[in-house]
Amino acid sequence: MKMFIDGKGPSGGEAIPDPGLVKLIVKAHSMKEKLVNGGGVSLRQIARREKLEGSYLTRLIRLTFLAPDITRAILEGRHPPELTAARLMRNSRLPLEWREQRAILGFA
Repeated sequence: MKMFIDGKGPSGGEAIPDPGLVKLIVKAHSMKEKLVNGGGVSLRQIARREKLEGSYLTRLIRLTFLAPDITRAILEGRHPPELTAARLMRNSRLPLEWREQRAILGFA
């Protein structure tokens, strides 16, 4: 178990958000919002409009199902140092069970 106190990162230093991870999480939620509020617009249509590959868009949207504490830790820079944007995208087929997500991504 790892505990982060007073905005400290996993190494004990000041927590500094990873710009790549933050951008990925923000983009994922933005794309999900477009899908939810798109009035029946399909993933394919959104991907075309955003100039994204459909598979990339699908992987992005999956990231919106991360456990809230994982998302918060990423945005606050309190994630494990080995968690990168590339690793998160490679692991986008995460289980929906939050405990399992934490274990796979190094939070447990």
